[in-house]
Amino acid sequence: EEADAHFTDGIHDEILTRLSQIQDLRVISRQSVMQFRESAAPAGEIAEALGVRYLIEGGLLRAGDSVRLNVQLVDAHLDETAWAASYDRDLSMANLLAIQAEVATTIADTLQATVTPAERAALTRPETENLEAYDFYLQGRSYFLRPGYQRDDFEAAAELFARSIEEDPDFALAHASLSRVHGLMYWERFDPTEARLEEQRREAETALALQPDLPQAHVAIGWMHYVQGDFRQALEEYSTALAGIPNDAEVVANIGYTHRRLGNWPEVYAAFLRATELNPRDANLFYDLGGHSYGSTRRYAEAAAAYESALELAPDLYDAALARGTTFIHWQGQLDSLRAAVAALPETLQSPEILLGRLELALWERDGEALLRLVDAAPSPVLTTQVAYVPTALYAAWAHRMLGEPDQAAAEFDVARRILEAAVEDRPTDERILLALGFTYAGLERPDDAERMVSRAIQSWQLARDALSGLQTVEDAARVLAQAGLVDQSLYQLERVLEGVSPVSGNTLALDPLLDPVRGDPRFEALMEAHAPSS
Repeated sequence: EEADAHFTDGIHDEILTRLSQIQDLRVISRQSVMQFRESAAPAGEIAEALGVRYLIEGGLLRAGDSVRLNVQLVDAHLDETAWAASYDRDLSMANLLAIQAEVATTIADTLQATVTPAERAALTRPETENLEAYDFYLQGRSYFLRPGYQRDDFEAAAELFARSIEEDPDFALAHASLSRVHGLMYWERFDPTEARLEEQRREAETALALQPDLPQAHVAIGWMHYVQGDFRQALEEYSTALAGIPNDAEVVANIGYTHRRLGNWPEVYAAFLRATELNPRDANLFYDLGGHSYGSTRRYAEAAAAYESALELAPDLYDAALARGTTFIHWQGQLDSLRAAVAALPETLQSPEILLGRLELALWERDGEALLRLVDAAPSPVLTTQVAYVPTALYAAWAHRMLGEPDQAAAEFDVARRILEAAVEDRPTDERILLALGFTYAGLERPDDAERMVSRAIQSWQLARDALSGLQTVEDAARVLAQAGLVDQSLYQLERVLEGVSPVSGNTLALDPLLDPVRGDPRFEALMEAHAPSS
C-alpha cells in the first residue's frame, strides 16, 4: 500500500544495512538498487547493470497487526532461485528483527560467505524494542534518503527522528540520524547557526554514549568533526564506522570526501573507485567525488568523463552539465561546452546554482546586456549556495561597466556593498561574503578595503586547513586584487593557484574577464604560457 511505502523501504534498507556488515559480501547500495524497484527488466540485465551475480527480490505486506514478507535469492547467471522463503508474523519489533536477521544470515550462509562471530552478533542486535519509535525512524529515514539535498526533506526527517526519540529516548540510531540532519542543515547553510551545531553535537554524543559499538554513531561523530573542520578526527571516526559496515558506500564516500579536504589525493581516487563499485548508479558520486576531485587536480579528461557518467545516470543533473562545461574552459580554453550546457537548461529552472551558471557564462562572454537581463529575472537579490554568496547587484555593476555606464555601475556596486556589509556583521569569517565584499570595494575604487577583505578570507581558510576550498579562496582573492588594481598582489596569488590544487590553468587566465586589469603584464603572460595544459 502506498501509505506503507516508507515502511517497506525501511525494511529493505535495514536488510541491506545488515548485509553490509558482512565483510565477505559485496552489497550494492540502496541508491543504485532502488532505480530498479519498478523495473520489469530480466534479472540478468539488472545484475549486469549493478555488477553482481545475485539479486534479492522481495515484497512486504502490512495489514493491521500482521506482516508478510516474501523473499528470494536469485542467481542471475544461472537464472534460477538459490533460496526463497515466506514469513507471516504478528507485527512486533521482536518479529521484525528476527525476520531481518534470518534473511541476512540465510543469504550469507547460502552464498557460503564467511561470517565472523562479531558480524553474526551485529546481525541480530536490536536497535529498539518500540515499534512506534521504529516506524517514525523509518519514515524519517525515507525523507533523509531523498535525493537533491532539499531543506524541506531535511526538516521533515528531523521532525520524524525527534518523534522517534520521544517514543524511545534510548534509540541510538535515531539520535545518530537526527545529528546528521542537524549537521546537514548547517553545512548546506540552511541554518548556519551555533545552535544548530550544538544540536548536532548533543545528538551525536548521545548516540555514541547509548551504543558505543554502533557504526552509525561513529558516522554521526565523524560528520560532526567534518562540519567543524576537524577532518583528521572525522577520518578516524569514519574508519571506525567502516570496520562495522565495510560494504557501506556512503561511509566509503565520506572517507573519500574527508581525504579530499586533507589533500590526500591518491586516497580520494581509491575511495571514489570503491564507492562506485558499491554504488554504481549514484550520479552524485560521479559528479562530486569523481568529477570535482579529478578537476581539482587538473586531470581534466577524467573529470569530463566522470561528469558524463553522472549525466548518463541523471540527465537532469544540470549542475554536472555546467561543471563539465567549465572543465573545458580550464582544459581546452573554449566556452562552447559551457554555452551548450547553459542553452540546454530548462527556462523554468531558477535555483541559485543554475542562475549562477547562466550569469557566469554571460560574464565570461563579456555580454553586459545578457547579464542585465538575467539580473532582472532573478527571483532573489542574493544568490546563496554552499560556495557562493553573491548579490545580483554585483553582476549588474559589472554589466554596466562593460557597457560603458560608470554611474550605473557605481550605484549597483553600492547596493551590493550595503547587502554584504550587513551580512558580514552576522558571519565575519564567511569567505564567500568576505570575497564578494572585496569585489564590491574594488568596484568602488577602495583598494585598501578590498585587500583587507582578501586577507580576512585567506586567514579564515588557513584556520580551517581545508585543502579543497583553499585554492578556490585564493583564486577569487587573485581576481579581487586584480579588480582593485593591485597587480603585484594579484600575480602572487595567481602563482599560488597555478602551482597548487585547483582546476585553474593558463587557459582560464586567458579567458577570465575579471583578470583583465593585469592582462598585458609580462609576468601574467608568462604564467599563462607556463601553465597551459599540454592537451
